[in-house]
Amino acid sequence: DLMDNETVMLTPNSQVVYVFNYLDLKKDGPTVLEAPPKLAAMLDSMWDQPIVDIGATGPDKGQGGKFLVLPPGYEGEVPEGYFVARSPTYGVMVVLRGYIENGSTDNAVARLKQTRIYPLADKDNPPETTFLNVSGKPLDTLFPTDERLFYNLAELVQQEPVADKDKIMYGMLATIGIEKGKPFEPDARMQAILKKAAKTGHGIVQSLFLAPRDEKAWYYPGKTWTLPFQTPNAFFEVEDRILLDERSQFFYSAFGTSAGMVKAFVGKGSKYINSYTDNNREFLHGGNTYRLVMPPNVPVADFWSLTIYDVETRAMLKNGTRFPNIDSYKELKTNADGSIDLYFSPEAPAGYESNWVKTVPGKDWFAMMRFYGPEQPYFDTTWQLNDFEKVT
Repeated sequence: DLMDNETVMLTPNSQVVYVFNYLDLKKDGPTVLEAPPKLAAMLDSMWDQPIVDIGATGPDKGQGGKFLVLPPGYEGEVPEGYFVARSPTYGVMVVLRGYIENGSTDNAVARLKQTRIYPLADKDNPPETTFLNVSGKPLDTLFPTDERLFYNLAELVQQEPVADKDKIMYGMLATIGIEKGKPFEPDARMQAILKKAAKTGHGIVQSLFLAPRDEKAWYYPGKTWTLPFQTPNAFFEVEDRILLDERSQFFYSAFGTSAGMVKAFVGKGSKYINSYTDNNREFLHGGNTYRLVMPPNVPVADFWSLTIYDVETRAMLKNGTRFPNIDSYKELKTNADGSIDLYFSPEAPAGYESNWVKTVPGKDWFAMMRFYGPEQPYFDTTWQLNDFEKVT
């Protein structure tokens, strides 16, 4: 089924069928992923760096095929007939996505269930892949924003190999007691420091996310919509440095990344923009009524979706409905010129119930607009989304 707001996860989309998996290359060794056609998927390392895309933006070009994921430092024989992906970490996050068609999940689920994952050693007699439906079940996947974060980091350091480029980071971690091969046992003094550091760090990254100061963060000049990706590539690298602020704000609201999220594929893939404020640059509050006028001819080959999220959790807002969103599959009231008036408020404006998303007094929120199959007017910004306007 579609993901709803019972799943507490960083900015998921309720118009996409998700499948999540985790590969353990230390235990299983080289691992095969058989992907069906028309899949949109990404494999990320445990340091949240892209390993390979699957689908229209991957080497299979949307046709599917067999992918072979190799563990760090693998020097064994590599058989033919696979798209080969070398992982820098033993752990690999796998995110598969299937798009709904005409409002139905049937085709997406059928395709996703053709996926098979198994160790290369079992290729002659691969086991069945089991699928568990967790739709509608309470599930909290958020990373901690207090001192527990450092314990999670210490565990990850023990599990994964050390790359040369990470040694400066490992040196800094050693100063607070996180060292490979040693237990992490901070004393009372260090625990107090870590608690304060986590709170401060969370505040810094939240500010980078909600109130960016860099001009390149804003997609339309003079408007409130920002780009989640404020970087030329999915590694957040430029010629002379890593873009730390841009990387931090992105992962504050996203659980993974892929090359396809950054590259401009006209008519393929997806693109996102966010808004945290109204046209007066005031943050969006759950007790107010806002109108957003969607211009006609949204530049998408597939569909568009606008979802609202809780500022604190960055998960879908829990507003008493399953899906706090509006999308182009819904029957929306349209103006004579083709534009659409959308409303966001605790109560539905009379006559606009179909164009309304419920908000919650006392809960600040932000919006993400997704373009699936974005067309040229999105990229050259000849089509621009309007700002939220406070009505009351």
